[in-house]
Amino acid sequence: MSVEIDAGYEGLLPWIQSKLGGRVIRCQRQGDRRSGGRPAFFVDVERPGGEFVRTYARMRREMSGGGPFTLAAECAVLEELHRAGVAVPEPLGLCPEPEGLLLECLQGEFDYSAIDDDAQRDAIDRAFVGELAKVHSLDASLFEARGFSSPKSADEFALNDLANWERAFDLGARAPVPLLRFARMWLHDNVPPAPTRAVLVQGDTGPGQFMFDGDRLTGIVDWEFAHLGDPMLDLAQIRARDWYNPGADLKKWLAYYTEFSGTPVDLVKLRYYYVKAMLITPLALAGVVQRMHHSLDHAEWFAQDLSYQRGVAEALAEAMGIALEPVEPAEPDASAHEPIFDILEYGLRDEIPGFISDTFGAYRADLYRRLATYARNIQRYGARFEAHELDEMGEILGRRPSDIREGEQSLERLLVDRHRGDVDDESLVRYFYRHAVREERLMAGALGAGEGAVRQPIA
Repeated sequence: MSVEIDAGYEGLLPWIQSKLGGRVIRCQRQGDRRSGGRPAFFVDVERPGGEFVRTYARMRREMSGGGPFTLAAECAVLEELHRAGVAVPEPLGLCPEPEGLLLECLQGEFDYSAIDDDAQRDAIDRAFVGELAKVHSLDASLFEARGFSSPKSADEFALNDLANWERAFDLGARAPVPLLRFARMWLHDNVPPAPTRAVLVQGDTGPGQFMFDGDRLTGIVDWEFAHLGDPMLDLAQIRARDWYNPGADLKKWLAYYTEFSGTPVDLVKLRYYYVKAMLITPLALAGVVQRMHHSLDHAEWFAQDLSYQRGVAEALAEAMGIALEPVEPAEPDASAHEPIFDILEYGLRDEIPGFISDTFGAYRADLYRRLATYARNIQRYGARFEAHELDEMGEILGRRPSDIREGEQSLERLLVDRHRGDVDDESLVRYFYRHAVREERLMAGALGAGEGAVRQPIA
């Protein structure tokens, strides 16, 4: 029996068969946001004697922050962690063409948000935080020997990994995003003291990044952004992931971390790194959303970009001690074209999925349904929101821009020159927050996991 795989990945299955000494009997493409936007496949192999091996293949990402974040580096990290007894999937090998990382397929579920049993949740909480503390206790020399560099100064701890995402933005973005420019400058201007030593940080850890079976943690997954840095970054990343994967009691997680690691939580540092943790997503996505290709997870990337931009504005306000005011909802503009959107959304939500047999196809149909909802909202609110934007830009700039693009370019120039002028940072943050809320509301009903995302307090 032959097993099919998507075009462009035909070389993966023969390589797996050779690597594991068996026959591929099943291959299914992962069809939801759990893949992190990278192609991924569940591949089952039957070995001689009836042994059955379940694997998971993570392929090279179509969009990437670049720099040190490669599959080879991730494989090296997993090899060291697995050898040290940390609960991670065993790495089985690197496929050269197509480029992919083959892993043991862990048992269990990933959706932490769906847990409704307090005892189960607490058992998983303790297990995960205990494993994270174990990772942070490992000697950095293990990873230095595999090519990872340890930061030495406060600037290097705070900014080394950020530089990769700043480079991705600068190379990929076609238009300025003033909020992101302001956040970058704030991070450079407010670097916290260096920790006593560098530790391995996952770089994107927390809910949704581990598997569990009942009340048992089966493993921590996705070490793509692992590097040597400040442990407070990982704690901030837990909070950032709670934005899209809610349910954790973060105060309890922080208390567990201190219990297991012996390291007190530095709330000032945590707020600083939370700004960075929230900023990474829109920095990485700017070049993608500004030149979106139809083959990507388009609606999901639009949603994450908009949701995390609001998160960046809220994180800045928290770190700067600014109390934000609610943004009043707007009334929609009436349109005779509403029935067209009704039909389009109905077909993509309720009709087309019935003709699709595979999960990846159903996922793609839902992406297009979300785009239809986005388009409806732009028709309803776009003109009104644009008028608000131009009015508020005018208050900051001293003149009303002719259009949004000119306004963004003028704000960018203002920010770059802010040390040579009189710019009220608090007013800017308040504007950025209102701007982000309006942009996110244009995608209401299509934000997916970001729908109604909230920042969980930590003190």
